[in-house]
Amino acid sequence: MYAQDVIKSRVRLCITDGFKVMADGGRSGSGPDGEPHEAVYVTTDAVAMDTIGWDIVEKLRAELKLKTLTEAGREPAYIKAAADLGLGIHDRAQIQVKEVAI
Repeated sequence: MYAQDVIKSRVRLCITDGFKVMADGGRSGSGPDGEPHEAVYVTTDAVAMDTIGWDIVEKLRAELKLKTLTEAGREPAYIKAAADLGLGIHDRAQIQVKEVAI
């Protein structure tokens, strides 16, 4: 959808509520209800946002001794596909995260 000019021209800011991180199953699955994360993420790049989110989920999965999403057959391939379409940045080395404590 982001590739469509009618959408791309209007999306200016992406905000993600990172109050909890769902590592496996989420609310609708058999996994935990989520681990407290207590963060808000703001960006102008939705692909970078999803890349950071994927990193956060993988970190929690590692702490819980779960397989990575790729190993579990659930890799979010749409993120790289969106980057390949030029819709944002997926290369973690090019994404800058600034933490602001409140």
